[in-house]
Amino acid sequence: MSQPRPSFFDSPYFVEEYGNWHLKDDAPEELKKEFESYMKESVLVIEGEEDEN
Repeated sequence: MSQPRPSFFDSPYFVEEYGNWHLKDDAPEELKKEFESYMKESVLVIEGEEDEN
């Protein structure tokens, strides 16, 4: 995946639990949108890689 590092990685609202990345409930709406977009794109990339194998 060739994306720049998303800003939510450095946010205090980001929870990086193994297998369960998420944002805290009180995260700003803009950060939630960025996170959701990143996660959707990540799933598409993973699914695309699985289809190629």
